[in-house]
Amino acid sequence: MSISPAPAPPFARSLPDPISHVSLPAGSIALIVNTRNNLPLSLIPALVRYGFTSAERPIAEAVLFVQNLRPGLLVAIVDPAHTPDSELVRMASLSGAYVLLLAPSSESFARGLNAGADACLADGVDDAALEAQIGAIRRRLTSAAAEPLAEPELVVGEFQLDRSSRRLHKGTVVVPLTAMEFSILAHLAQNAGKTTSALELLHQVTGRVHRDTEAAQTIKVYIRRLRQKLQRYGGSVDLITTVRGYGYMVERSAEGS
Repeated sequence: MSISPAPAPPFARSLPDPISHVSLPAGSIALIVNTRNNLPLSLIPALVRYGFTSAERPIAEAVLFVQNLRPGLLVAIVDPAHTPDSELVRMASLSGAYVLLLAPSSESFARGLNAGADACLADGVDDAALEAQIGAIRRRLTSAAAEPLAEPELVVGEFQLDRSSRRLHKGTVVVPLTAMEFSILAHLAQNAGKTTSALELLHQVTGRVHRDTEAAQTIKVYIRRLRQKLQRYGGSVDLITTVRGYGYMVERSAEGS
């Protein structure tokens, strides 16, 4: 990949390394924020192998970085039990970045998922698993960028999902969804009228095969968050239906019946 010089942005003083002075495809930038001094040695080589340009920032500079350079991936080596760390995950996910959380405990996983993380790995994860996760994220980002623009809009009740911009609308109002929330809702909407199991749903949106219990717990968190956001913007409580023992679905719209 070639990069071309671009005028230094106004925030260049706070972002001193070379990435501040070049133009890069947003999906190729991986921001690393490490508040726990626990950077895996294999992380940066794995990012490079999958075509990411990595940049490390202290948490105090991370918000400015995300707002101006819109990285495709945030690698958050943080503890969501701490409010600034949790807020970083939430803010990055709302910006559309894919958030990979490296956390110290299962309790941290739950907090991170609730804040907006898309995937979680435990401290001490082996190099092969870390590289496989980075590869899965790259495939997701590449696939999203290559989605055809034909028939980009899906309907869920009173809401419209624009797959070309990856935004959820209700009329002229944009409903803020994380990258993972949008992918889950889009998959359900694209398969309206069909029940999708938690295991299949998580596989479809992450590209990874998970254990049944892990998939069930993870998807449950995202479905709850989606329902809360849809209701907050005036959606009915049953836009996403739980089919007990089978999975989740959205009803087929009248137009598509």
